[in-house]
Amino acid sequence: EVAANAEAARIAAASWDDVKDTEYDLRGQLFLWVKLIEARVDSQVAELTARRAAMNGAANTKDWDFAMKEMSDARSYLKSMGEELARATPETWNQLKEKVGQAWLRTQAAYADVIASTTS
Repeated sequence: EVAANAEAARIAAASWDDVKDTEYDLRGQLFLWVKLIEARVDSQVAELTARRAAMNGAANTKDWDFAMKEMSDARSYLKSMGEELARATPETWNQLKEKVGQAWLRTQAAYADVIASTTS
């Protein structure tokens, strides 16, 4: 159990660059990474939603809301690409893996955009 926890912690800390070359035979590790980053994005969305709720009525939230819409769309795309990856064959593995990587990077760019649009 300790070894499994250490492995999960190592995978959770991995960046896209660390996992992008994962071969089909080791797909279980990438599936775990995808689940962990999906959970991280869910936490980011919860954090941003709480920040938005705390904004006072006088704040201009148009830019925040626009950026948050992109964050939501990026989150949905990441989840759908994770589901597609789970159905990958050896022939489609690399293409779908790349789409997951792009989806992950999109979520993080969207997160940064929401943070940058903070008005309060």
